[in-house]
Amino acid sequence: MIADNTAAESPFLAERAEDDVAWHFWSDKTVAVAKTQAKPLLLFIGYQGCPWTRKMADACFRRADIAGVIAEDFFPIVVDAQVHPDVDQAYQAGAQALGLEGGWPLLAFCTPGGLPFWGATYMAPQGKDSQPGLSDILSHLSAAFRDSQHDVTGNAELAKAHVADRFAQPAAGPFDPEVLDQIAPTFMARMDLEHGGITGAPKFPNTPYFERLWRAYLRTGKADYAAAVQLTYTKLCNGALYDHIGGGFFRYSLDGPWTQPDLEKTLYDNALILKALCHLHGNVPQPLYAARIRNTADFIANDLGMEDHRLAAGLAAPDDPSVYHLDQDAIQRRIAAPFTQENIAAFCRAYGIGAGPIPTRQESEETPSPKEALLFEAIALELRSKRPTADLRNELIVTSWSMHAVIGLSHAAKLLQDPHLLEKAERSFQAMIGRLEDIDALPRTRWGEKSGPAAGLDDIAASGLAAITLACALDKSGYLVIAQALGDHLLDRFSHSSGAFCFSQTDTPLGPILPVMDQPVPSGNAVAIRFLSQLSRMTSAPRYSDAALKALTALGGEIHNNFMGLGSFLAAGEDVDDPIDIGWSPADFDAETIAWAVAPPGALIIPPALQEGHSAAPIRGASSTAGLVLCRNDIESTALTQRDAAIDALRNAKRVAKDDGGGMVA
Repeated sequence: MIADNTAAESPFLAERAEDDVAWHFWSDKTVAVAKTQAKPLLLFIGYQGCPWTRKMADACFRRADIAGVIAEDFFPIVVDAQVHPDVDQAYQAGAQALGLEGGWPLLAFCTPGGLPFWGATYMAPQGKDSQPGLSDILSHLSAAFRDSQHDVTGNAELAKAHVADRFAQPAAGPFDPEVLDQIAPTFMARMDLEHGGITGAPKFPNTPYFERLWRAYLRTGKADYAAAVQLTYTKLCNGALYDHIGGGFFRYSLDGPWTQPDLEKTLYDNALILKALCHLHGNVPQPLYAARIRNTADFIANDLGMEDHRLAAGLAAPDDPSVYHLDQDAIQRRIAAPFTQENIAAFCRAYGIGAGPIPTRQESEETPSPKEALLFEAIALELRSKRPTADLRNELIVTSWSMHAVIGLSHAAKLLQDPHLLEKAERSFQAMIGRLEDIDALPRTRWGEKSGPAAGLDDIAASGLAAITLACALDKSGYLVIAQALGDHLLDRFSHSSGAFCFSQTDTPLGPILPVMDQPVPSGNAVAIRFLSQLSRMTSAPRYSDAALKALTALGGEIHNNFMGLGSFLAAGEDVDDPIDIGWSPADFDAETIAWAVAPPGALIIPPALQEGHSAAPIRGASSTAGLVLCRNDIESTALTQRDAAIDALRNAKRVAKDDGGGMVA
């Protein structure tokens, strides 16, 4: 049930109406009411795609006995982490101050003013094997709030101080480009050189981390960096993290070898992996990468594409894991003629079905013949049609995730030379942004006709990057107008006195959120810096590059305090310090496709009609030269008029030395 009349902002919140607990939705009004209560606040933070969040909600909050205790002794508030990531970040930090690692679901027991004094993640309703259950904790914390105010206040102040320190004004310091190469061995030392990815478990496809290593390879030419990244994506593409039947990547693996995936798929992860595979395939082309680019782009465009062209947040993990867990008997029960038992047995051997519950391939396995590949694809399509995955779609629309997907789809469309895919990217962007007559109306999330809170820094920055990507991919200057409107809004609404950018336009009870770098996703300040840098180069407007440099300097003293967020921050610094732009014009070879396929991450690929407004004078003349012009830090290459020469120059763009004569030499 729902205790107030606020319209649900997401499927997750709508599901809470079925709980026995009378939840209040997070809002300024709810927080104000909570402060008037003489009992503690119980904050439940999760999201629809998290199986542990749903499991706890079903087990604990649909019980009359637990709901009765909560109603009597607590003021319950529920938060969707996808709708309010700023609130989630603040309380995750508060939970860490109280000794938790964080994660979802998060239970934060707070003072009426919203300061957490105790926290937990997943809990069963009843205690077992010396582990307390939620029923025990509710009783204990209610008594503690009533009888031990000194301890409650002490914990709350500790959490507040920790959050204030974490989100305080960052330590300023100039960005040192040398750190780009100096820190690469540290990144490399944490790589799993047997299974790929970062050593340890659970294992996430941390694309910004892998991009840092790939950029280090492009800068230094050190083959071990490239090998570690290639190993990672080969394992991702062949292993169980990829859905070999339905397409798309699962969110993470519970183990190191990528054999036990968590069965949630998010738009966000698939969008970033798609873009990473595009960059990798352009430099080290492989049929495997090309196939996964196509499959993943189709998964995003079709499985997550909605009737109004917006993109759903993902597919939730199913309650019945047999949706994804297959064996030969299960396949034979699901599909019939014209596939024979021998056909299905060959399919199972090819995809490792039977050796493990999730279809997987290893690069050492024999490649199927063209005839077998067609047969296997037909079996996979038939299996896919039998899956009840439509019920798993999380129809919440997350603005920043959608914009990362627009960028990934645009890159894939150019690489695959697929105009229909590019049309899908453009329509998805237009469905989110429209004419952008009122940027203040752009929401962080949308569900059906209901809009969530106002867009945050990550939403505006990702939207700006998507607009620039479409401008270059479609050769349409109108998207640069939209990008400028987004850039002006970002500078007007999110600037902080330190020079960095605040995460959102609202405060939480734990204080304003000023990310020192990039928090849980590569958006925030890192993407804002990259967006403003590109916008300045495309429009010749120095106010954007000045703001990017100020933010980079404001955060420069923090670069060793947030290691997992460091990859995207260093990428932003590299793009500001050492930008690469590529102007192309029609030539005897497909100059545009080559540019999009082989350009290093962060490079701008500028079509003829947009080159006049570019900040670098050499690019302005590129339209009169057939082929490619490579511009690094405003220093141009000679005209690249041959396909092989263009590919070689692009692959070595970051290792090209600048001479004293204004040219570039290999």
